[in-house]
Amino acid sequence: MNRGILQGDSLSPLLFVLCMDPLSRKLNEKFPKVSVKTDGEHHTTNHLLFIDDLKILAESDDVLARMVQETKKFLGAIGLEMNREKSATNSTSCADEGEILEGTKGYKYLGIIEDSTGRPTKETLTKIRAELAARAERLCKTKLNAKNLFKALNEHALSLLNYHVGVLRLEPEDFSEIDHEIRQILIANKVHMQPACRERLYLPRSELGRGLHSVEHKSEHMLLQLKSVYSSDNSTSQPEGQQS
Repeated sequence: MNRGILQGDSLSPLLFVLCMDPLSRKLNEKFPKVSVKTDGEHHTTNHLLFIDDLKILAESDDVLARMVQETKKFLGAIGLEMNREKSATNSTSCADEGEILEGTKGYKYLGIIEDSTGRPTKETLTKIRAELAARAERLCKTKLNAKNLFKALNEHALSLLNYHVGVLRLEPEDFSEIDHEIRQILIANKVHMQPACRERLYLPRSELGRGLHSVEHKSEHMLLQLKSVYSSDNSTSQPEGQQS
């Protein structure tokens, strides 16, 4: 390497923040913000930035093009480059900077595949389910004993969903189907028998169960925690004397 630092270096996140924070400030100062509607709320911003993943938002093609040029100018000054192969846009004014999103084409931002309007697509869930099933199959073919097998299933396979709960718009039926798929894999590999008690499969080992995590129950618990944190943040941000 002629420049930069190794990926995985503990100093990397700090250096990226130090380099990219001025870009965030510059975009906020020089360009108008747009209103982004979420569930029951509106937020105003003109970009989303996480480490080296940048999403630029604008109401007109002209403003978007100027923001892209400002970003390229800044990156050039600090010795970074835009990766065109990983960039995408829904504006023809920036066609030279990345792939044009048309029709059903998607774009991956922070591991989530989004459509041209920025909404997460079902494609992400399909890929996660396929990878989860593949990991479960590989683990079932190992020579791990029962305790270690179910621990590996919880930590190596089912944990794939942790990042996506609360981000993707999933219904309880989606999580229930994943639980069903995992049970079918266990049955096919004779780890769990068809006539065996399903409830015991999800009980902790301390309660004479097998210790498998239920995706349906775990996701419900995570969503309740997120809702609780969100409600707490909103209540503490209100002025004194104002109640929700």
